[in-house]
Amino acid sequence: GVYHPTGKNLYELAVEVLTDSGLAPFDPNGPPWRLWDGLADFTTAAPLPAKPHRELLQLIAHAACCVLYTDREGYLRIEPASGEQSEYLLGPGQMLARPKASLTPALRAVECPAYAYQPEEKVSELHKEDVSVDGTVRLMLTFPQAADVAVAVEGARVVSQTLWAGAAELVLEGSGTARIVVTGRKLAQSRRIVTAEAQRPGDAPDGLTETLDNPLITDAAHARLVAEWVRDWLLLRGTYEAEYRGSPELDQGDLIRLENQFSPEPAPARVLRSELVYNGSLRGRLEVKRMAEE
Repeated sequence: GVYHPTGKNLYELAVEVLTDSGLAPFDPNGPPWRLWDGLADFTTAAPLPAKPHRELLQLIAHAACCVLYTDREGYLRIEPASGEQSEYLLGPGQMLARPKASLTPALRAVECPAYAYQPEEKVSELHKEDVSVDGTVRLMLTFPQAADVAVAVEGARVVSQTLWAGAAELVLEGSGTARIVVTGRKLAQSRRIVTAEAQRPGDAPDGLTETLDNPLITDAAHARLVAEWVRDWLLLRGTYEAEYRGSPELDQGDLIRLENQFSPEPAPARVLRSELVYNGSLRGRLEVKRMAEE
């Protein structure tokens, strides 16, 4: 990516990543993805790091408090986790054995850094290289992230160039030795830690502190929003694994109802993992998170 001093919204970044990924459209009415419009409400000044497309999409989804998944029709989606609860009830009547219950560790706080990027005032040399050119050659150069990146080439013709904050792709044509010099204003990076406390005053201070690391978060208010979102998820400590009769209609992320022997009413539960096996009849394994405090 490139440095955006005035900010760029996450919807635009997601489209850039998906377009660059080369996903072939399978629908004549549009591309094979469905993005939440609310992504446009989140902005970042950060250049996208050099990572695989799937990891960049996960960073974008995380920064927008969203989930990333592929639906049953094959569309890639980035959107908030569904709040629509199905009528499916997971209880003793569907289970083949008693579920295995576990608690995640107690949480003390969630820390989320808000990154700041500041270009140096002076232009400096980021990369210099001599390359042998015989015909047409394609080069990918990497260097420290910078603003106002520029490339000068002597000894060959530049057929095309694409410049990012920390990389450049060049196509050169010629014969002989070409000298390449990349310049720009280096980006100095700093960060401010924002903390979302999980424990109340007086609680035993023995819980874990979860530290997030998302370079796309460049605002303290944004960092607090993400930290609180993660905190609220981690405070839901109860998870259950169960062998059950198998229901093909269930997907990861679905919100179902879970019967608990200690509660008079079924509690909402989020499906974390769903596996099905067919061997003359269906059976499956579910892992769910109870969406209410134990």
